[in-house]
Amino acid sequence: MTSTQPRDAAIEQAVAAPPEDLHHPPPLDQPRIAALDGIRGFAILLIIFFHYYDIDGVFVRGTIPAYILSLTRLTWTGIDFFFVLSGFLIGGILLEARASPTYYRTFYIRRAYRILPLYGVVIVLYWLTAPIFPSTGTPVPSYIYLTLTQNIWVALGGKLDVSVWLLVTWTIATEEQFYLVAPAMIRKISPGRLPLLVAAAVVFALILRIALFETSQFDPRATLVLMPARADAFMLGIGSAWLVRDPRGARWLVERRGWLYLLTFALGIVLLVFTKKGWTLDTFAMSTFGFTVTSFFYVALVVLAVSHPEGPVGRFFSLRPLIAMGAIAYGLYLFHSPVKELLHLVFNGHRPRLASWRDVGVDLLAFGITLLLARLSWVHFERPLVRRGHRYSYWPSPVARTRVRREVRGA
Repeated sequence: MTSTQPRDAAIEQAVAAPPEDLHHPPPLDQPRIAALDGIRGFAILLIIFFHYYDIDGVFVRGTIPAYILSLTRLTWTGIDFFFVLSGFLIGGILLEARASPTYYRTFYIRRAYRILPLYGVVIVLYWLTAPIFPSTGTPVPSYIYLTLTQNIWVALGGKLDVSVWLLVTWTIATEEQFYLVAPAMIRKISPGRLPLLVAAAVVFALILRIALFETSQFDPRATLVLMPARADAFMLGIGSAWLVRDPRGARWLVERRGWLYLLTFALGIVLLVFTKKGWTLDTFAMSTFGFTVTSFFYVALVVLAVSHPEGPVGRFFSLRPLIAMGAIAYGLYLFHSPVKELLHLVFNGHRPRLASWRDVGVDLLAFGITLLLARLSWVHFERPLVRRGHRYSYWPSPVARTRVRREVRGA
């Protein structure tokens, strides 16, 4: 249990227990799982590597750097890992707080404290420094960033400013749109019907991506950025959150653990085939079936990390460096591209590229500064706001908690 959740996690865990096992939660229902922070840290490292190496790399064919580039084409799918993890974490919170009398109010206030302040700071800094950075893209109207509709802008053919200050923020828009529908969905639909809804979402997202890719009315990257087109990632995360909290689901995971490892390995092989064939962004294979495979692969990793923490997957994601990265992942995500852009402009006089040892040095310096800024942001800005958000409780009084416990017993 973290210091930012001193009381609610324990209360929510108790209420989340089913009627027949109120005082003994399912074995996988833990208030804090370190490996989940490690997953967040690993995901942000994948994204930073893609932006620093795969996008900027200018290598001679046949060299070792070029070979590494060919093996890391799918590091951008760290975004998908974030979507799956977001579904798992948010789904878990909402499932446990489903009977809360302040369900919607608490959820949205906490999300606002967590997401919007740092996002707002980055937006303002971008507007203040825009004249300094060279831009080759069409200026994006301010209301796009203020309304968190960057992903819709891209899907309709717009281009985000390639100065990259705000290029990554489309994912925040996609997640925020997911937050608009997830609370009502989990509140209104009984947990027992969630697996059917997850299956329907996976099929719907796949069909929608095929339709979006084939139509000329949308940009091909609509399959990547639109929230309904990524519903499989979010909903598989929610489904896994339900699975580890359901007593039968938890037992099933323990009993079928070997099969889960085998499935994860098989999905990893499929993604290696995608890498070998060069099926990356903007290809039909990746933009349709590829996203589904990626979502299943990452949700399998999340479930393994939670259900088998002493296993190889759980131990890997529990490494201290990954956990430390996970704690500051939001700042790392928002800062890594603008810091790199600024340093390459200062030292090299042009936009980032990776073609020499000098460029490597600039990138390493940029990464170090990004780590420092993200850490300072978390300690002195983000964490105090998160704590303030957690003053709003799902269970505002012991009386309310007792009433809900009685209702659960009588359910």
